[in-house]
Amino acid sequence: LEYDAVTVPRASNGSTGLTLTSTGAQGWAHYADGSLALTVRPVGQGWAYVWGAELGLEDRRRVLGDLLWAHRTRPEVEVIPEEAGTLRHVEAHQLGREGRYVWCAINWGTSGRGALAAHDLPPQRYRVREVSTGKVLPAPTGARLWEFDQLRQGIPVEFRSQEPVLLLLEQAA
Repeated sequence: LEYDAVTVPRASNGSTGLTLTSTGAQGWAHYADGSLALTVRPVGQGWAYVWGAELGLEDRRRVLGDLLWAHRTRPEVEVIPEEAGTLRHVEAHQLGREGRYVWCAINWGTSGRGALAAHDLPPQRYRVREVSTGKVLPAPTGARLWEFDQLRQGIPVEFRSQEPVLLLLEQAA
């Protein structure tokens, strides 16, 4: 497991947080004074992490993103903001199997525009519908079916605050 150590604040209030002692674990994140904030060690076929920090949203997002990247893990559905630095509070999930998938996204922050992009779908053509209305969303070409490469680029979405986005993706026959 390769990583780049990062510096994190002790906590959202800047003063608390545990200092960890490494007993054979690698340091992943540290505090500004150089003491360990997050350690990792192999356990069986996986990894164990010990956090000593209460991270704020941005630091937690950065550190967890680094961990996922190090393990070559990507989200099934990626949120791509139209404007950089926005939509930081949107979470998205994929549910389903056998050619029928629901993408669910919720924005816990302020409204904004962006896209939902596929990372974990079989490479097929799909019909995309809004769950609440049943309306078929046309592909960028105007076609009723989306090509897999188009889904990887993203489906344009208006993310309203506290309002879920539900899309049904059905594999074409």
